Amino acid sequence: MQKQLSKRETEVLIHLRKGLRAGEVAEIMHINQRTIGTFLRRIKEKLDLPLKTNLYKIIHTAIKQERL
Repeated sequence: MQKQLSKRETEVLIHLRKGLRAGEVAEIMHINQRTIGTFLRRIKEKLDLPLKTNLYKIIHTAIKQERL
């Protein structure tokens, strides 16, 4: 059973979808870059993704598919 993402976790994904990197997202959200890493780990856990999953690659692939 998948858990719902928090507002902040969703915000991180939205920024990543815009093409921003973790450091840029951290600056925008006024949090530490390590906190972004924590959000990414929790997102993977909630979506039942392996921890080694590259979310940047998944997001980039999804964006490319939308443009096709």
